[in-house]
Amino acid sequence: MTLSEPPLLNYMFILNARRIYIPEFVETDFYYKLVEAVVKTSVKHFNGKDGIFWKTTLMDDPIVPVLRKVFPKHKLILATRNVSPSAQSFARAFGPGFYRSTVILSWNPVFNWGSASEMLLYFTNGMLTPRIQSILCDVKPQNLLEWTVVFWSIKLRMLQREAAMFHVRYEDLVSDSQGTLTRIFNHLSIPVKHIEVAAEALQRDSQQASLFGKEIRSKHTPWKRTEKSVARCNRILESFGLPGFDEEYVYKCRDWNCKDF
Repeated sequence: MTLSEPPLLNYMFILNARRIYIPEFVETDFYYKLVEAVVKTSVKHFNGKDGIFWKTTLMDDPIVPVLRKVFPKHKLILATRNVSPSAQSFARAFGPGFYRSTVILSWNPVFNWGSASEMLLYFTNGMLTPRIQSILCDVKPQNLLEWTVVFWSIKLRMLQREAAMFHVRYEDLVSDSQGTLTRIFNHLSIPVKHIEVAAEALQRDSQQASLFGKEIRSKHTPWKRTEKSVARCNRILESFGLPGFDEEYVYKCRDWNCKDF
């Protein structure tokens, strides 16, 4: 059974973004109890005999410490892709929808009002702390790809904290699908006899029926690479202690606190 990006916590943040300070809220006892209730409510009607795979969505990353504490038997997977191809794919997919907000935020990257406020919430992953505001004002991202680099950076820094996670690279899944799938199946205690089915599924476009399918994305205007844009991307990545825009991402475990990140 698969739950693909259930939005319960996501909408809770969107609807209450002006009433709560998310970096502090996600460390409260109330939030821990809320996550526990959401998880139990989301899965209680499914037969978990063969397992339930939950793919999280935007701003779900603060649930990781909660899952480790409240549901210690849950197995977690961190899947990553190098920042350059990841950002380009994301920008091509979401470009038309965020065009107006991107224009507004290119002028004022902390303009937290109107159509720009939701984009700012998304691309800071809910972590609009004073330090992150300072980085945004210093760099001033000018297009959706650069904002995606902001999102990628914050997300990876959040998921590098505390205990190490089981890490899967998209690049390894492409270059050695059998070997990588074997690692994943062993981690999840899935019989390896199902690997061939999984390998076949990798050949399909999982977003084919959505607005983010490859065919539709190919019609959108791609990001235009310039030295200035790459330089801004590298300044963002450097601010978060991550590899450069054209470098390989290497998973590292680091401690940090939401409230002072």
